[in-house]
Amino acid sequence: MKITDLIHDLETSESENIIVTKVTHAQDCTNKKLPKKGNGEWFQIEGNYVYELKDLTYKKATMECGMFKLVPASYNLKKVPITLLHDENFPKLETIKFKEKINTFLEKKDLLKSLGVNLIKRGYLVHGPHGGGKTHQINNAVDQCLGENGVSFSFAMSEIDIGQFVDYLSENPPAPHVDKLFVVIEDLGGGEQPDLGFRVQSSQDSLLSFLDGNNIPNSWRHLPIIIFSTTNYPMLFLANLIDRPGRFDEVIETKYPEGTLLVEYAEKFMKDSLTDFDKREIEKGELSIAHVKDACIKKLVYNEPIHDTIKKMREWTAKVKKSMEKKES
Repeated sequence: MKITDLIHDLETSESENIIVTKVTHAQDCTNKKLPKKGNGEWFQIEGNYVYELKDLTYKKATMECGMFKLVPASYNLKKVPITLLHDENFPKLETIKFKEKINTFLEKKDLLKSLGVNLIKRGYLVHGPHGGGKTHQINNAVDQCLGENGVSFSFAMSEIDIGQFVDYLSENPPAPHVDKLFVVIEDLGGGEQPDLGFRVQSSQDSLLSFLDGNNIPNSWRHLPIIIFSTTNYPMLFLANLIDRPGRFDEVIETKYPEGTLLVEYAEKFMKDSLTDFDKREIEKGELSIAHVKDACIKKLVYNEPIHDTIKKMREWTAKVKKSMEKKES
């Protein structure tokens, strides 16, 4: 048994009923600490070992429904419920019909099974500029399609690799009533820096195996599985990742919203009309919702003109872009 399993058993059981009675050391050091029951002291278990526990009462829990974000924890992954921020000014800016795509696919799962498709799976790779609303649109669509019996996991590849996620699925089988699985892999291959070629290459085997469905645990394989991934740098991915149906079946581009929609968004947010100067600056385009929202907040808090704030944002973006181009050259 792995040390992570032992610690997980101890942490999820009645501490008063646990006594470590035997530990046999081996050669390879794991550098993991385990609390010694009884006197509160700590001791270290090194390498592979055999252990015995007295009066251990522990039952493996099944995964219940809901939307969760996975984050790193001490010895495993931790799931945190996702609370969506429903911005009443946002709906018109949701330009990708994810909800329709998901529901249409789920409606055809029985047909696909009748044709001999054993693993009902669909993959979407969503790419576009920073702050373009990729994750927001995906999460809203998943929330609307989850129903009472769906489960969704989101995680960032800059924090958690695919192998860890597959292990988590193996250790947490679905409850009997779970009828669908959503997986949202944010920043596929890395964070917001263009280092994805290296990161994708280094984790390629487990990632491709997951997208192919080969390492999806048996306990989850009977469910329809929908995979979403977001990235800002699709041009750096390997061809066998993004140019092969069955892995990412659809590659979808998101763009910055049109300037007229952003003006409408800003006026709803401010609950007031914008000046002509503000409108003209926003309508030049190439702005994210985050840019416009922050400009509105600065107007409300510091009384800084919206058009001045956006001009400064554009100047800063140009400097960053020039600096990155110089660095890459």
